[in-house]
Amino acid sequence: MARRSQGHSGGDSSDSSWEDEQRELDEKIQKIQRKADEKLADASPRQASRIEERRAKEMRKIEREQKKLDKEAEKKMSKASRKEDKKLSKDGRKAGRMEFVVVENI
Repeated sequence: MARRSQGHSGGDSSDSSWEDEQRELDEKIQKIQRKADEKLADASPRQASRIEERRAKEMRKIEREQKKLDKEAEKKMSKASRKEDKKLSKDGRKAGRMEFVVVENI
């Protein structure tokens, strides 16, 4: 199963943390797949069914972790975006006041 990449931009330290956690999840996926494949090689049909069920359960767990991680990253990006919008709005108001002062002094 491939990792779902998120359109993630920015330059803060949370990017590397997010990437590290994604890499860790990818490694878990590979480990689960490898172990299940090894066990399936010598398994009876009944054992194979149990192995596949366990693999599916573990993969669902990893998917939940990925969704949680993506949601946290989105939340951080949204907060950063709101802060930037607030700053730009404040700068715009300051520029408007400065323009008024300059025109008034002329």
